[in-house]
Amino acid sequence: GVPRDPPQYSRVQALGPLLRLVADRGHAGVLLAVAREGDPRAQGGDLAWHDAFAGTARTAGLACHGTYVVTRAGIRRVRPHLTVAA
Repeated sequence: GVPRDPPQYSRVQALGPLLRLVADRGHAGVLLAVAREGDPRAQGGDLAWHDAFAGTARTAGLACHGTYVVTRAGIRRVRPHLTVAA
């Protein structure tokens, strides 16, 4: 039910409550898997999800272990050399 390319503030609003719940349950880190069709190489919307996720995870006090695109063709990390610590 997630729109294909929602505005950035909508991504943050969707992730915020979920990541606060994860932090409240005592978890230290999270990763995000974005499932879609096609090539698993990162596209603009994937980068936007990563940016929203990394910032929201940091705000929740969680370590971000990356954002991954998952398709039938494979799995790829959106930003392979970037790690955001809490």
